Amino acid sequence: MSDRKKIVVIIGSATKNSSNLKLMEKALEMKTDVEFVIYDDLSILPHFDTELTNNNTPAEVLKIREDIDSSSGVLFSTPEYISVFRVG
Repeated sequence: MSDRKKIVVIIGSATKNSSNLKLMEKALEMKTDVEFVIYDDLSILPHFDTELTNNNTPAEVLKIREDIDSSSGVLFSTPEYISVFRVG
């Protein structure tokens, strides 16, 4: 077993090649002894389907669960949506 720490990085943007992904890739370029596992396409996960929580769970869900369970931490990078409201 390796003493190397693993951090799961979850990119919350729905846009391919998003600025969140680019930011994390740039930040992770630093030389460290940490293994980073990046999830940048959450569309592969069956969101909000409770039928798949415990039975017939898709491999993608099992994989991300396994990576999170075996990691030292999880880093979320999510977009900030700016809304403009006009009053009047």
